[in-house]
Amino acid sequence: MKKLTSPNYVLPLVVGSLKSMRVIHDPSGSFRRLKRKSEDLPIVCWRNAVRVGLEEMVEDLGRVRNAYRSKNWTNFQIHSPPVALEAALVHSSLRRKAVLTEKDLLNRSSQGYAPRFTSTLLTGAGMKQAKTKEVMNSLEDVSTSFYREAKDQRATPVSFSSALSGLPP
Repeated sequence: MKKLTSPNYVLPLVVGSLKSMRVIHDPSGSFRRLKRKSEDLPIVCWRNAVRVGLEEMVEDLGRVRNAYRSKNWTNFQIHSPPVALEAALVHSSLRRKAVLTEKDLLNRSSQGYAPRFTSTLLTGAGMKQAKTKEVMNSLEDVSTSFYREAKDQRATPVSFSSALSGLPP
């Protein structure tokens, strides 16, 4: 029980299972307490989730950039959707909202996405018809904007000077 109630500040958040579990028998109320704790996480947990999300997003964005520059459209199509989904996770973590399912990531109303971000997210995820240049631009815009927002919240990865310069090795 202590491991579940004491967050590990090194790892990103994973609270969806605590929030969505269905308990049949809980006479001591332990699961109810866990659910409440999952909704009241310390700010450092959210910041760490943003850091890890940005690192993954920028790494995958580097793959997308490389595929775009080398005109490798197969790799471009493979790596673009994960960047968009990682952007959605970063968006949620920046706003301290837990994502319970992958379906929630693309749900504008549950995540409170602005219309422009919804359009950009769907374009980047390949769920909206767009030219490769539009997809690339939408992913670049989202990564840059989230990096700035994370910087304002002091939640940026230490190793990044900007989202645009972060390329995988």
